[in-house]
Amino acid sequence: EYLQKQNIKKTNWTELHPTSPQYLFVPRDERRSKQFLSYWSIQDIFPVNSVGIVTSRDNFVIDFGKSNLLKRIRQFVDESFDDIFV
Repeated sequence: EYLQKQNIKKTNWTELHPTSPQYLFVPRDERRSKQFLSYWSIQDIFPVNSVGIVTSRDNFVIDFGKSNLLKRIRQFVDESFDDIFV
């Protein structure tokens, strides 16, 4: 809706000059960027990264209903229950 109401010829454009390593596409005051880049980067502080918690069993360990989740947990710890059908 916004784009339909706009006229490209009447748009006030701002010329940007994105620079490495961020390549930000927003207007910025770059006067202190040299000082900013002199500090440690996130990669320097945290050299090991991960994708976070990965269960690989989301359909088993995540549910909207507490009772359904508790039922699956009880079945999981019940040695008499055949878990091939879980």
